[in-house]
Amino acid sequence: MQVTPAHLAARAIRLIRVALRFAPSEQPTRVRTVCKAITFTTAKAAALLGDDRRIGKRAWGRARPRQPPCPGLSFRGSRGKANSRPRSTTQAHMSEPDPLTVDLDTLPLQPQRWMRVLSLILRRHNWQHASKAKGVGHRTNEARARLCIWVFRFLRDNAVKTFKLDPRSFSGRHVEAVTALWQVEARAGRMSSATIQTYFSFMRTFAGWIGKPRLLKPIASYFDDPALHRCSLATTVDRTWRAQGADADAVIREVEAHDRHAAASLRLMRVSRKA
Repeated sequence: MQVTPAHLAARAIRLIRVALRFAPSEQPTRVRTVCKAITFTTAKAAALLGDDRRIGKRAWGRARPRQPPCPGLSFRGSRGKANSRPRSTTQAHMSEPDPLTVDLDTLPLQPQRWMRVLSLILRRHNWQHASKAKGVGHRTNEARARLCIWVFRFLRDNAVKTFKLDPRSFSGRHVEAVTALWQVEARAGRMSSATIQTYFSFMRTFAGWIGKPRLLKPIASYFDDPALHRCSLATTVDRTWRAQGADADAVIREVEAHDRHAAASLRLMRVSRKA
């Protein structure tokens, strides 16, 4: 007899009725089996109706990723049992629950898994201060991580030249490629000298994490114009109200018309400066 969508729809309805007879708490295995049969039957009916969705081992869903989403998670079968597929020594090391237990010195270079290696490096070192025996704040921690991820994505997707590298293979030519982009951005006015100094410091810190503390040369070696990277902490412009030709009392009166508390703060600051 030829199987038609009507036959498959009737079979799906019968399976649903069978599934409703079992309580999930009593017989979860039988309910799971029936649900799988319903999924397969529905997918087969869709194929007969001309649905263009691909039907495979995992119908109506995405394929299971080949790698666990983060270290410490292993593949699980449909019944909660670990996969019996043997893993190599490298995969076993990469899936350790604690990044401190992974020996990055003996782990082979893996350019195709650069994000995993970089995450292990960040988890091990990113909490530390660059030169002092203490931790860093959350803001510094996040800024370092964002820069490191951006650097290696830029090197892999660079329009001038691509570098397929493991983060532990970071070298001088990669630093030159990154700083060359920063120089172009600074000339266009899209990066300030303070930002370049901060990012360069983060790169130097990362070089120390991978055992290359002297990798980066002085920042002046990477920029043609010192004004692009040089920062000055001393002011060279008088920005007081008097130097700018502003009438302080008139400005405070205008502010007081909108917010008397803000005007009181400005008046107090002006008095304290005179004192």
